[in-house]
Amino acid sequence: MAAKKATSQPFAIPFTHAIKNDSIGRDKGYSLIRGGEWESYMDGGIRMVTIASINTRRERLLAESRGTFKPAPLRGQAPTILQPAE
Repeated sequence: MAAKKATSQPFAIPFTHAIKNDSIGRDKGYSLIRGGEWESYMDGGIRMVTIASINTRRERLLAESRGTFKPAPLRGQAPTILQPAE
């Protein structure tokens, strides 16, 4: 029998990688840490952010945005008004 390859993801990534991955600035990143949305710790002189907390925030943002997408109007056209689904 062939052994399955274990795919492992890191537990945490450096703060600089986390803000780059989420396309946010340093101030917003530290705000997420202070607000408790991102869990972080110091590893020597490097601030690490847990992958689980990053994914939890992304999942929350995705859930909040479901059904709210409104396409941009084409140039010269009035915006379309969408009615909520019943």
